Amino acid sequence: MAQRLLYMLIEEDDRELSSRSLLAAIAIECGFNVVFVPQWTVWQNWEAMPQGLMFFKGNNKAQAVQMREAKAHGHIVASIEEEALGISDCREVLRCFDERIARYCDLFLANGLFEADCIGREFPSVTDRISVTGNPRTDLLREEFAGDLRTQADAICAEHGEFMLVNTNFSTINPRGDDALGGFDSCVRVGLVNQRDDQDIQDFFTWCAWEKVNVSAVGELMSGLCDRLPWPVIIRPHPTEDLDVWHEVFDDWQGVQIIREGGHLAWTAAASILVHPGCTTGVEALLLGTPALSIVVDDNPWHWINLSNLVNPIATDIPSAIETIEAFARGDDRISPRRNEMLERLSRHVHYQPSRLCSQIVAEALDGLDVKPVEANVLGKFAKVRMVDPTDGKIDPDRFNPIAVAGMVNGFRRSLGLVGCAKVCAAGPDLLLCGLSELAT
Repeated sequence: MAQRLLYMLIEEDDRELSSRSLLAAIAIECGFNVVFVPQWTVWQNWEAMPQGLMFFKGNNKAQAVQMREAKAHGHIVASIEEEALGISDCREVLRCFDERIARYCDLFLANGLFEADCIGREFPSVTDRISVTGNPRTDLLREEFAGDLRTQADAICAEHGEFMLVNTNFSTINPRGDDALGGFDSCVRVGLVNQRDDQDIQDFFTWCAWEKVNVSAVGELMSGLCDRLPWPVIIRPHPTEDLDVWHEVFDDWQGVQIIREGGHLAWTAAASILVHPGCTTGVEALLLGTPALSIVVDDNPWHWINLSNLVNPIATDIPSAIETIEAFARGDDRISPRRNEMLERLSRHVHYQPSRLCSQIVAEALDGLDVKPVEANVLGKFAKVRMVDPTDGKIDPDRFNPIAVAGMVNGFRRSLGLVGCAKVCAAGPDLLLCGLSELAT
């Protein structure tokens, strides 16, 4: 039987695979066969990819170049801007969108009305190609899917007890395996910074200055708080940061641990309180119900491009942060009573409907595109796909394999009350083909 192919292009399985599995659980109900594949595998194998719908996770220069290739090879293109989920400034949202994107993308899926307005004003010609769907990542934080997450969080609590979680994101001045100049080159390469634009250059310096201030703020907070808390502090640097620097600074501190293992959502759910300097995890903490406090200690404009600083209570200096955290530890919670206010602020930026999943809205939007079906023997279509170079740890074979992905997809199908078991097959090097049992053949 002829079926349409939906390619889920994965950059980092830790962040994207669960939400894409939920979307796949619904999309196969629409008659799609879903191909889970690292984006680099597709980019180096365009000639071997049967025509279908390419679902991109971004819209920057690197993605735009590959969208052009997708269109040249007869594919339909849709995108969702994962990097915009935590951004509240229109200029910074549009920094994620290459100027050529309007030529190649057939459907833009927006995280919320704010992002949709930004795209429409910058690219008037694509207004009728924008759909406000929300982001499937936020579905994973809903109670109906939080069972496994809560189980993981319970295991963390059993090992560590109550703790304060500090998340950081200083990957510009503390990048893994590189330095700030290398970080600049990377931003230029993917189109986030135009090295011929004076404002872009100044923005990069402002970004670095913001990270430096935040590093100092975290250090000052630890110095003033660690001996006064009844709980340990666990610091989780961003995956793109150099972990060795944090170990050098804090390994000898009593009551402080540097831990990056495990999924960040489970750690966020397990924490008694999250403290951060403007991380997207503050948005996720709000949706999970974990009290979160953001540190905003100077007037750097970069603070206000981060959505978490709009939807989490903030401390504008370290003494007030310490006071709020100590009060929380004593049972005087000054954060949680503001949750409804913060959710209202969030609503324009992150689409949410109590009665419908974002994944359902996305699947319906993708189903509306004119994707031509592929004839029978889908597995055989990928016979010429070549193995690509390793993906620098961004794809973990313990997660990215037929058994693990089938477990996730079918777990979501059970939660949704959907009939039929999904089958996941290895269709080629780093390609996983997913469909209802009678379809994935």
